[in-house]
Amino acid sequence: MTNIDDIRTQLQQEGISSLSVSALAETDLDAMQWAGNELHLKTVARQIRSDHDGDTLAVRARDGTVLAKGYIDHEVSETESDIGQLATHPKLQSMGIGRVLMNAAESCIRARNKKVAVLGVETINVRAKALYDRLGYVPRHTEKQGWDSVDKDGKTFYYETDVLIMSKEL
Repeated sequence: MTNIDDIRTQLQQEGISSLSVSALAETDLDAMQWAGNELHLKTVARQIRSDHDGDTLAVRARDGTVLAKGYIDHEVSETESDIGQLATHPKLQSMGIGRVLMNAAESCIRARNKKVAVLGVETINVRAKALYDRLGYVPRHTEKQGWDSVDKDGKTFYYETDVLIMSKEL
């Protein structure tokens, strides 16, 4: 298994030019506990296997280790695609990896001749919102969203939060 601290050091020395973006594979998920709980990773696995019109993306280190991931749903509308399931390894945040992921997601959306990228960010996630602001996303509205989650004791509960919906014309 790759040492994430070694990757961090490499990125600090060399920058993000050595990173690549490719499809996220179901076999990647075993090493991605940092990206979410078991229920979340099962959802990601279903998205990978689905025939739904979407793309699962992974930002990878030179050795193939997944550093960030996201999902693009192209079935939202004729003109819009929805970017979601975004996560960057916690030890690698604020290093430009999220920007690499978002640029790749926007390229996928443009390749589908869509005009607008839409995403949702929890209102309490100020770091992610700041990134989306810098990338040119503008607020549309705030809504309540919820999903099943797992607590530290392994019990399932319903998590509900306020989500800011943002968009960007491409």
